[in-house]
Amino acid sequence: MKASLAGCCANLCKLLLLVKQKGLNHTNYMTTIGLLCIIIAWALQFVFLLEGEKQISWLFTACYSVGLFLLVVDGYVTGQATTANLNLLALILSMCVMLMLINKNKISARTTTKKSHSR
Repeated sequence: MKASLAGCCANLCKLLLLVKQKGLNHTNYMTTIGLLCIIIAWALQFVFLLEGEKQISWLFTACYSVGLFLLVVDGYVTGQATTANLNLLALILSMCVMLMLINKNKISARTTTKKSHSR
């Protein structure tokens, strides 16, 4: 799953470079790519839910945060400060949730390892 996320990020960077090289209006693409990242995040979370997972996935928050980041940059570039600020607030909250989930997974992995060693 991590490899596919890295592949998505690499393709995203290639697309943004292509847009820059062609001189196209990058803000429209940033908005579209940002929204696509958010849609992919929700699709991933939905798949995890169908598989029986009942918690928020850190992968969901990571994809969602990438999408929000692009929307924030686009908002500031196009002069839509209010929208950019609101997206920035959502990005900060999303990243806080992601960091808490990652730390929680590290802690639960350590306690599981300690329990298995103590037996």
